Amino acid sequence: MSLKMEKRSQGASEYMLLLAATLVIVAGITYMVLNVFSGLGSNVEGRIDNTRKEVIDGLVGMLKVLK
Repeated sequence: MSLKMEKRSQGASEYMLLLAATLVIVAGITYMVLNVFSGLGSNVEGRIDNTRKEVIDGLVGMLKVLK
C-alpha cells in the first residue's frame, strides 16, 4: 500500500510541476505581448502627432501664401 501511495504522490508532484511550468510560460508570453502592444500604441500616437503637426504647418503655410 505504501508503494501505491508513493506513486500517486509522485504523479501529483509531476502534475504540479507541469502546471507551474505552464503558468510561468503563459505569464511570460502575456508580459511580452503587453509590452509589444504598449510600444505599438506609443508609436501610433507619435505618428499621429507628427502627421497633425505637418498638416497644421502645411495649412498655415498655404494661408500665408494666399494672403
